[in-house]
Amino acid sequence: MSNAVRCCSLLATLALLGCPPVGEKATETGASEHTGNPDASCPSAKWDPASLTWTNLAYGVAESKSLTLLNDCDAGDDLELTLSIDAAEFTASPTLARLGAGEAATITVTAEIDSSGPIEGILRIETNDLANAVIEIPLTASGIGDNDEDGYVAADDCNDDDATVNPGAEEQWYDGIDQDCDGNDDDQDGDGYVLAEDCDDTDASINPGATETWYDGVDQDCDGASDYDQDRDGHDSELWGGDDCNDRAEAVHPGTTETWYDGVDQDCDGASDYDQDGDGQEAEAYGGEDCDDTNASAYAGADEIYYDGVDEACDGGSDYDQDGDGEDNNAFGGEDCDDADATILSTATEIWYDGTDQDCDGASDYDQDGDGADAIAYGGTDCDDTDPTSATGGAEEPNGLDDDCDGEIDEGLYTGGEVLVVEVLSNPALVSDSYGEWFEVYNTTGVEIDLYNWVVLADDGGTFTITSSTPVAAYGYALLGVDADSTRNGGVTLDYAYSRADFSMVDTDSIELSIGSTVVDSLSWTTAWPYAAGVSMILDPDHFASGSTVDEWCESTTPFGIGDLGTPTDENDLCPQFDHDGDGYSGDDGDCDDDDAGVYPGAFEADDGLDTDCDGVEESGPTAVADYAAAAGLTTCSPIQLDGSASTDPEGTVLTFSWELTGAPATSALTTADIVDPTDESPYFYADVPGTYTFSLVVSDGGADSLVDSVSFTVTSRSTNATPAADAGADQTLTASAVCTPISYGAGGYDCDVCSTQVATLSAAGSSDADGDQLSYTWTVTSGSTYGTLSAASGDSVMLSFADAPSADSVTTTTTVTVELEVTDCMGATDTDTMDVKYECTGT
Repeated sequence: MSNAVRCCSLLATLALLGCPPVGEKATETGASEHTGNPDASCPSAKWDPASLTWTNLAYGVAESKSLTLLNDCDAGDDLELTLSIDAAEFTASPTLARLGAGEAATITVTAEIDSSGPIEGILRIETNDLANAVIEIPLTASGIGDNDEDGYVAADDCNDDDATVNPGAEEQWYDGIDQDCDGNDDDQDGDGYVLAEDCDDTDASINPGATETWYDGVDQDCDGASDYDQDRDGHDSELWGGDDCNDRAEAVHPGTTETWYDGVDQDCDGASDYDQDGDGQEAEAYGGEDCDDTNASAYAGADEIYYDGVDEACDGGSDYDQDGDGEDNNAFGGEDCDDADATILSTATEIWYDGTDQDCDGASDYDQDGDGADAIAYGGTDCDDTDPTSATGGAEEPNGLDDDCDGEIDEGLYTGGEVLVVEVLSNPALVSDSYGEWFEVYNTTGVEIDLYNWVVLADDGGTFTITSSTPVAAYGYALLGVDADSTRNGGVTLDYAYSRADFSMVDTDSIELSIGSTVVDSLSWTTAWPYAAGVSMILDPDHFASGSTVDEWCESTTPFGIGDLGTPTDENDLCPQFDHDGDGYSGDDGDCDDDDAGVYPGAFEADDGLDTDCDGVEESGPTAVADYAAAAGLTTCSPIQLDGSASTDPEGTVLTFSWELTGAPATSALTTADIVDPTDESPYFYADVPGTYTFSLVVSDGGADSLVDSVSFTVTSRSTNATPAADAGADQTLTASAVCTPISYGAGGYDCDVCSTQVATLSAAGSSDADGDQLSYTWTVTSGSTYGTLSAASGDSVMLSFADAPSADSVTTTTTVTVELEVTDCMGATDTDTMDVKYECTGT
């Protein structure tokens, strides 16, 4: 084709595409609006894209692509173009002749091929743009033809060189050729599993990934296992001819180990899971009766084999208690000496002298008292087989018996004074002597003494033997009399009654107590003794001893029974001739309660309803109550307030207080003098060291002092301390005048007296301590000491005196003294302050 023809075609095509005539700017479809490049000189060629490529072209089918050309400038020469292609498979349409400044146009390039290619060509554009005189755009096309002419192009045909292979061909399975081009030659049923994996490649529901349907005879998941063994334990379900009793539990099948008592028949033997030993009874822990489910010979109802340690019968009884009496055989650690007889055991009551050891104590059946000697009646030597102390060669005991079977009673066991006669009523007044006579004995020892077989003897020959057990408690009393009937004997209860025909007492008589050959006590009296009708004679309680004399006896003052005086079976009255409580006064001295050391003539009379001073009047004195205020804390150096505010006076009299420090730690240097105002109701105290402090308080109502009351508390070390603040007070000025007399001789002038002495009071009252500590004060003159003198170096208030200050006529002379105050708290912390005192002396 000539250039003229190409140009005409190009113009025609431009018109068809809606392009403007050459020389006009393109604004419609197929060209891009361009305002020009003011920086470029015309002509200036631009194109896009740089190459064109076709793929998968069908044979004989044309396919077009576009290319854009642009004269990229605002003004100047037109861009002249000549287009040509060097390959017949490509055509260009249209061919441009000229583009004005800023004009653009689209070229269509069409490819049509008859082989798969690739086919390559060059679109050559010659221009008058010196910078781009020849533009070459590469063209490439590849096809998808049907080489084997089986009706399927290469894009669809998986083998375009074999007419038997195409998407419409019939697949020949497993020959290694994909005839129907579906990519599958080994999975006939299309279930995703090839023949090597799929156990049935004609059924898509059967493959390794399928869900097994059990018991239908089909191996859906291709695992090769039995379709009747769902739990895959190697045993088919017993419902399908197998022996697995639970085909859903892998651990359950014949041959597995049984897990007992979980309710599961793991080994499928059909037996109870609660009968481990297979004896036909389930374990009692799971509702059965078998007490040992690991032993087939042990179950309820089995024959018991005794002494083998096994409860075969499961009756819960000891295997070592054959007779069932509750005690094991002593051959197996028990106490039963005859395990075939239920009446013989350690707790049984012994039947003496029958030859059987019922209580299994191993002792002789003919030694009832267990003293090691058999009864004489059964060939032994024991004269009293009910008394363990009675046996030939045995030891004599203080019991009124012949323990050693030698014919004597309690020989050698008692000494004088162990039992005493301490009270005698031989002449009752309110009842007849034949009913009311009695005497009392006292046990001076710490053990009980039985008077059985003791002998009582009077000097007139009267005597009796105590024929029944009459125990006297340790440090206790026993009453012996002529009549046991308390309704006629004066109202006493006797421990032993004797016959008055055998023993009676008169105004001059005696009583002797003996056991065997030992006289334990002997008492003789005469009319000179404290002997009166209806009044018992008593031995003073502080003089209980054998061989007492009239000086230790007195008349009782305590009524008993129906009205006679005496203390039968009770502690004797105190004889008035003795000072029993050690308060310095006896009853004869006026002590109205000689058993209380706080009661005596002149004693303190408390508000307790008692006549403690024995004046016959129940007065009342004040009561001291010592306490402390714990709220402030108990630490060293801190103020501790004592508190006597709870002290009282029955009459409401105003009280005075007297506090004393009566106890302090050994390292404390404090005394009562260190109590701040010890006569205050609630004074303060500052502890110097940790430890326990004790304070006593006595209050007075002006007529009587209280008893002493005390309070103690423990002080600990204070862990913190605040520095005190010193305050010496404000500066002061003192003034004085002196008389000046003219001098009439010599040079003249004045002779002035010294100024009078002046005194300033200095006070540390403004000083303080945040902890409330007591402060000590030290005063020092630091300047001006020639004229100023302190009255003291310490104290909360001191005096500063000025004396002999010089003066001059009509002149005021000022002297200044500076004083320093140092305050120190209990823990040694200090602070200082200074103040000035001016002394102005004027001569007149």
